[in-house]
Amino acid sequence: MQSTLQHRVVAISGGNGGIGLAIAQGVALAGGVPVIWGRNEKKTDQAIEWLRADGAEAYGVPFDQSEQHAARQALQRTLDLAGHLDSLIANAGVAGQAKKVTDVDFDSWVQVIDTNLNGTFRTLQEVSRYLIDRQQGGALVAVTSVAVQFGAPREAHYAAAKAAITSLVRSFAVQLGPDRIRVNALAPGWIDTEFIGSGSAFAGESSHKLKAVTEARTPVGRWGTPADVVPIALYLANPEPHFHTGDVITVDGAYSIA
Repeated sequence: MQSTLQHRVVAISGGNGGIGLAIAQGVALAGGVPVIWGRNEKKTDQAIEWLRADGAEAYGVPFDQSEQHAARQALQRTLDLAGHLDSLIANAGVAGQAKKVTDVDFDSWVQVIDTNLNGTFRTLQEVSRYLIDRQQGGALVAVTSVAVQFGAPREAHYAAAKAAITSLVRSFAVQLGPDRIRVNALAPGWIDTEFIGSGSAFAGESSHKLKAVTEARTPVGRWGTPADVVPIALYLANPEPHFHTGDVITVDGAYSIA
């Protein structure tokens, strides 16, 4: 079976930059309709303009994952614009301030956990309800991180939330299997974006050292790019291979097993 997203409507939260925008472009190139759910409306508008310049049908929807009813409102707006929804890639999240575990203040901990974990839960839950009612199957993808496999002393709140999302994905997969809704997680490794790359909290005097150490540790010998994540994201966003569900696919150049 050849997987396809032809005419599929795919929502990508946090889709106006980095990995999310690369996935949105991939969806368009695969014949699908990307709907970017983004907090920064200016960035979303620019992303949609860029996608449409290449002839894509694409839409942008305001979405702040930290807000309780954001997913419900974004879903309804998506249905108004595109008519239906086949798949969701839950990519939105925040890194939080990079601090040692012993220095993270509780307010920062709560903010990252609430946005990344609770926000992702609300998003998956809302779209799940819609897909169940629609009775045509679907696909849910949650973007996690290889940080769940390692100690992350300066990003403990981020790693903890991503680890919980991995378990959440499995719970959704078990419940939604009878409805032909596949639910999987995508775990990127070190990807050079503004989130963890040159524009992130990791940037600064130690950034060159981090880059060198990471490249030396990674068997393929380089950091990843958003484009490296796209093929797996498109596969997971396709509702057709519904027997493959409840999984976590890692895209890290073999970093996590080296």
